[in-house]
Amino acid sequence: MQHAAESRDAELAEKLLQWFLEEGRRECFAASLFTCYDLLHPDVVLELAWRHDLMDFAMPYFIQVTREYLSKVSMWAQPALACLQEWPLHFTLNINPLRKITVVGVE
Repeated sequence: MQHAAESRDAELAEKLLQWFLEEGRRECFAASLFTCYDLLHPDVVLELAWRHDLMDFAMPYFIQVTREYLSKVSMWAQPALACLQEWPLHFTLNINPLRKITVVGVE
């Protein structure tokens, strides 16, 4: 498990998860979710956990992934929201004869 994490190889980490499942080592599966956290793809973990009835083992991993994603979205959304607040609230569409559509803010 430590070797997979230190290798920085996502494919190796996913193969390790699969091997733990084949061997019936549920606790090792759960432990590797945290040891190899940054190497694993959430969709792969979700599928493996669901197929092997291990959602209870994987839920702490998914809570952390969700928290991380929400933090990233919030970080990126704040500048976008600030930019939108500077724009006028109403827009009109101007269509010229050449079928070009422009958006003009109305203040």
